[in-house]
Amino acid sequence: LSVTFGIPEVPSEFRLKAAPPPHSRFRVSAVVVYEDAERNEGFVTGVNVEGSAFLGGALCAERVALAKLLSDPALASVRVTALHLSSDNEGTAIHPGARCREFMSACLSP
Repeated sequence: LSVTFGIPEVPSEFRLKAAPPPHSRFRVSAVVVYEDAERNEGFVTGVNVEGSAFLGGALCAERVALAKLLSDPALASVRVTALHLSSDNEGTAIHPGARCREFMSACLSP
């Protein structure tokens, strides 16, 4: 699994179309790239989502994209090959938080 920050174009374009979250006003988008058994490549996208609660009410873009992937029965046997992140903090890398890293570790383990 490779993780890139701010590249390629897809996450940036997707992020710019999303409305800024109400509290942080900080947009993040994720693109999860996968490969099926026939080596066909595809991707799912996600953006960060904030609710009205500050404590635990937010979902990171990575978890949103992975949840979309994991909830689609047609994609049950794909292999995730890359995760691309983009944020409003252009030029500076952002990193998944602890909750997101734990989620990715559990979901992407072989």
